[in-house]
Amino acid sequence: MKKILLDTNALALMFEENLDVFDELENVLGEAYYPIMLLDSLEETLMKCVKGSFREKRVFSHVLKVIYEKVMLVNPDLDKELSVDDKILLYALREGCIVVTGDKELRRRLREKNVSTISYRRSKQGFRVDNP
Repeated sequence: MKKILLDTNALALMFEENLDVFDELENVLGEAYYPIMLLDSLEETLMKCVKGSFREKRVFSHVLKVIYEKVMLVNPDLDKELSVDDKILLYALREGCIVVTGDKELRRRLREKNVSTISYRRSKQGFRVDNP
C-alpha cells in the first residue's frame, strides 16, 4: 500500500472546494493508500486554528477533526530547526512517499528531488499525479 504524505492545505480543500479528498485520491491512484501527516503539519494546523483569520479558524478546525479521524500522524525525527516544508521533503525522500500539496514551491522542490506529487487543479476540478 502506498504511503501518501498530506500537507495541511490538501485537507483544507475538503472544506474550501467541498470535495472528499480521500475518495478523490483513491480514484486518481487507482488503489487503496495509507494517509499520513507529519506532527509538524498538525502543529501548523493548530496554529491556524488559534491565530488565523476567521475563515482559517473555521476551515482548519474542521481539518483537525479529519486529521484525528482519518490520518496517521508520524514523527519525522528530523532537526527541529527545519521548516515544515523541509521536513516534508526529507521525510518523503527517506520513506518513499507521494506528497499531496497545493504549495507550488514545495512541489517544485519535490520534483527536483524526483519525489512524486499530487496536486489539485481547480481548472480541471480534480487531482493530478506529477511523476518526476
